[in-house]
Amino acid sequence: MSTRKPLPATALPLGIIACLLVAAIIVPRLLRGAAAMPEAYQSVPTLDAALEQSASTGRPVLALVTSDTCPACDRLKRSTLTDNRVTQLVGDRFVPVVVNEGANPEDARRLPYMYLPTTLLIREGTVVARLEGYRPPGEYLAWLEQAGTVTPPSAPGQSAAAP
Repeated sequence: MSTRKPLPATALPLGIIACLLVAAIIVPRLLRGAAAMPEAYQSVPTLDAALEQSASTGRPVLALVTSDTCPACDRLKRSTLTDNRVTQLVGDRFVPVVVNEGANPEDARRLPYMYLPTTLLIREGTVVARLEGYRPPGEYLAWLEQAGTVTPPSAPGQSAAAP
């Protein structure tokens, strides 16, 4: 017959404190919900509409692949995409579109991505640049500046137009 040693007197209070700390981190995120998409990204409803607008204006598509359940996506929406410098550049030089993999899985399946969030630059129906994950405003802005100058290769590339 084995005898069990009693837990130290500090075990229960430490366990309660640990649970409270975890709840203090998780509960506010759950109550806050998914971040709203900044206004600059709300004008074009679908990938096809963005590709059509890109063809008519000559501006590349800036596709943000996201999800309502992605913490890094929320962080990008709440900080980087609301930065005035980022919204100004996006509005001036790109056709922005949000592809929410939960709300629009058909468009999401058409795009080459593995991680959320992923920002894709699409020129002439071809993905020419990709940025995966959260980036602070300065890094995102630098990527946009650099990616905005990339042109599609002469050989067939990764098409975003194919269903």
